[in-house]
Amino acid sequence: MAPRITIEGKTYELVRVQRGGRSFVYKGDGEYLRIGEPRIIKKHLDAHTLMEKAGFPVPKLLVTGVHDEQSYFTEATMGEVRLGDAFATDFDWNAITPKRFDEFIAIVRRYAKAQLQAPKPLASLRGFKPAIHIRTLCRELPEYAERIEARFKEITERLSVFPTVLSHGDFNPQNLFANGIIDLEHAFQGPWGYDIVTALVHINQFPESKEYEYFARYRFSDAQRTEYLRVFDALAEENKLPKISEYLHDFEFCRAVWSSVRMAEHPKIQKWRYDFFISRFLAQR
Repeated sequence: MAPRITIEGKTYELVRVQRGGRSFVYKGDGEYLRIGEPRIIKKHLDAHTLMEKAGFPVPKLLVTGVHDEQSYFTEATMGEVRLGDAFATDFDWNAITPKRFDEFIAIVRRYAKAQLQAPKPLASLRGFKPAIHIRTLCRELPEYAERIEARFKEITERLSVFPTVLSHGDFNPQNLFANGIIDLEHAFQGPWGYDIVTALVHINQFPESKEYEYFARYRFSDAQRTEYLRVFDALAEENKLPKISEYLHDFEFCRAVWSSVRMAEHPKIQKWRYDFFISRFLAQR
């Protein structure tokens, strides 16, 4: 796509190409434009519409349309600084600041409560398996396929204690602002708690060394991890659900699958993530 695009008299600058290269994000004056293959944009727009109607903290939808055979929609901006970028800036000074961490907990809590208050889908966890790409990882790591399938079967049985809810799918600080969430193209129906844990453990999928294509720009302290789990265990108990911390490893397994697949264009971190996944989740117990 072009670095600049004009639609209905408004000009937008390219911000990034979404994973898969089939949709694009542009920034305009106080709004963002998301444009790409009609099927991809429709999925994103459908999820966004559902979440907005259900009271999730998502950007306000503005307009939809078609431009040069590409579908698009625009949304209001949620701010200037993503929490992930703010965390990275903080970390240059050795720690995520209490202010930023409090903002992080507050927006995740707003989102997690909206998931529980939204109408529940008439669905099981059947759609969760393709959503996190279990079969893709089995194809990429065929020698571990049987073990991956067996672990996932155990995990879904355990996670069935949580309600199935509309889930973001890539719920991490790079998609969070202090007052809302963005990038809903990966949305699916999944167990409540998956997104909550993803926001905490996402950074575990990045190595320290800058020699990799992607690397960790921040870390949570032990105290912050403990406080985060305390807050969301309490929210779970308020809603008569099991403590999320008791299922942390199960949720992290699922996130690690999602993060490990389709990384062939980045071979260094692909291998690092394969090794991390195998050693952390497939070691003989």
